[in-house]
Amino acid sequence: MQFLKQYYDKVAFGLGIVLCLVFWVKFLLSDGNIESLGPRPQSTAFVIDMRASDNNASLVHFETTNPHGLMPGDFIEIVGAVPESFNRKYLVQEILFPEEYEDVTVTRHDGTDLAGFFKEARGKLATNAELAKVKITVEVDGSAVTVSGDAIKSMNGSRMALFALDGNQTANDLGGQLSLVCYQRQHQDRITQSRQSWIAPITGDDNVSYDLFTPPRIFVVGGKLSPEPPKAPEVIKEKEAFGVKLIAFDNTPYRFNIRSWGADPLLYDQNIKRNVIVKVGQTYKQGKNWIMPTTEEDPDKIIKITDFEVESIRDPKSGGTRNVATLKVFDFGLRKEISMTNLAPTMAGQLIIKVSSTLPDTLGETKDLTESSSEFFLGGKEYRILKIDPANRNLLLEKLTDNPNDVREVQRLELTAPTPNP
Repeated sequence: MQFLKQYYDKVAFGLGIVLCLVFWVKFLLSDGNIESLGPRPQSTAFVIDMRASDNNASLVHFETTNPHGLMPGDFIEIVGAVPESFNRKYLVQEILFPEEYEDVTVTRHDGTDLAGFFKEARGKLATNAELAKVKITVEVDGSAVTVSGDAIKSMNGSRMALFALDGNQTANDLGGQLSLVCYQRQHQDRITQSRQSWIAPITGDDNVSYDLFTPPRIFVVGGKLSPEPPKAPEVIKEKEAFGVKLIAFDNTPYRFNIRSWGADPLLYDQNIKRNVIVKVGQTYKQGKNWIMPTTEEDPDKIIKITDFEVESIRDPKSGGTRNVATLKVFDFGLRKEISMTNLAPTMAGQLIIKVSSTLPDTLGETKDLTESSSEFFLGGKEYRILKIDPANRNLLLEKLTDNPNDVREVQRLELTAPTPNP
């Protein structure tokens, strides 16, 4: 007892140190201080096939059970691979499009959704693709809607994609019970605050012309100091080619002609390769097999026989004479009178015009036009015919197309057909 009284302070101090040591050891060894690594998140898009791409062994083609909803630039993680060096994150490089008429939902950057059936796509949905040239067509409520790649925020419906391995790894070495963890980027709009502009303070009696706490902004423009920032570099948009060339411009013979006659003329129909007896003053319409009489009030009328005569003409070569029949008809479709003889086929100003696309994505696509054509689509672009010149065999076209900034851009070009072979 005497000992405790004498050394009380030292015993209490030592006991306190021991208790502190016990407390810290217990705290460090407790389960609550050890970081618990929970199970990896499993994606609902389980892998059903993973193999090397056809063209590149370092490029992996994978297919999932359900639509994965990934986009180029998203990340995936492989787990369960053998060897374990494959268990890491990879960048998705390309999304392969679904089969035709599979369910698909395309979300635009403006927040609108297109839900329907996948029809077709032009171009690749990849990290290195020029998205403005990518076109995806979706059938929505029976109508085909085409969306440009640069307007697409996400697409849900594909079950196949491609990603690249690193270094000397190849997909042929990849094995094991594989599954994927998908990491989709969060596409958030960046919120920027406008820069506060400096307001010059009022000069007082102290002759101070600047605020010590808000210094002015000074820029170097063209090697000189300036209070105004340099102008942003002007972005020059590459002008798209017109995309059309004229490959044919020819006259086509009139459908009807006269080859023989009796008391009444026999009108030869090129469509059915046979003669039809017609009478002067009679109006005709198209029947099931050949033309048949009708009235001028009939909206389906096509021609009216206006005149017929036969005269003998002297042949300067033989010195004899020959009968030449002249038949005149009024064509309601062409809205003009046409005169024909039995000497040669009749030309009524009808044309066969053929144009071809020169755009890289639709090179060689063709379109047949006539003298009555006005607007047409070729290579995914819209064109309007402004003038047809049969004498010079040329065509004046106007092109209407949407540029990436949604500004209507108008181009005009005069095309001349190649000279026909003699």
